[in-house]
Amino acid sequence: MEEEDQTELRDQNISYLKQRRVNILFKVDGRKLNTHNVIKNIQFTKIVFMFPHVGGKMKINLNRDLLMAIFESAHQVLDNTGTLLITLCAGQGGSPFETKIRRNDDTWKILEISQDAGFVLSHILNFEPQLFAEYCQVGYRSQQKGFNVEDSVVHIFKYKPLPELQPLHSMQDQTNYYALKQSTGGVHQLYPLAHEHHLSFWCRHNRLLSREQLLEVARQCLGDIINIHSINLSDEYKNSDGDISQTIIVTYKSVKFPLGPKHAFHLHYKEYMLYIIKLPTMIPTTKDKIKRERKPERIILRMMASI
Repeated sequence: MEEEDQTELRDQNISYLKQRRVNILFKVDGRKLNTHNVIKNIQFTKIVFMFPHVGGKMKINLNRDLLMAIFESAHQVLDNTGTLLITLCAGQGGSPFETKIRRNDDTWKILEISQDAGFVLSHILNFEPQLFAEYCQVGYRSQQKGFNVEDSVVHIFKYKPLPELQPLHSMQDQTNYYALKQSTGGVHQLYPLAHEHHLSFWCRHNRLLSREQLLEVARQCLGDIINIHSINLSDEYKNSDGDISQTIIVTYKSVKFPLGPKHAFHLHYKEYMLYIIKLPTMIPTTKDKIKRERKPERIILRMMASI
């Protein structure tokens, strides 16, 4: 479509909307809705963003940054029941719904980004342009040219952030358990993510922890809404002094709250790991333990994350 045709079509669309008393704002930055002079004062029930793109040739990291900025901006102007609708071309989002399959590192990772921003995916469907009379789109490589929307995907999100969790100080501390239990924010989400993290520690008196003990710590620490999806007793190690260390693999998953890679990392490092060392069988240490003679009151923790 020629540029003059696009200009004419744009003017027709504007006229059509104005005749129906639709308010139109120009030069709105979708990354900064919460700072716009007009928009920041409105609570929307729905925000629609069709085919966001930074422009130019493929710049996947910039497009992921764009998505994150949209999510972080939109939640500040959505009402409590509002939805954010984002449509991407086939294969871009990277969800299991896609019919055009790409490697995960070759997608925009919309599930990871949305869940780190506090959004859950509540519905997903294919975009059907034939249902919209005279619908057309331009912007292929920042030109006045159309692009392929076949099998493009509409993602519908709700903002339901994970309740803020606090570091616990004893096995009797129920702060997080009740915060999650009483929260009304959780909704069933599509394609909840699972995140695997590793934790290794020296065991006091060489007493290994059982799966049951580790799962009880998880329940106390994270309630029964943020699930420790699985705990595998991965490895044991005994040094020349007879000291025993234990390695576990923890998988985090939630069907009711968004749990992106950054949130899972935080839960593991700031919640579960700090809490597990409070068990009667263990007490904390510093990393310089390996440089000096072992003292009975010290253990080592090391944590590796696969994000």
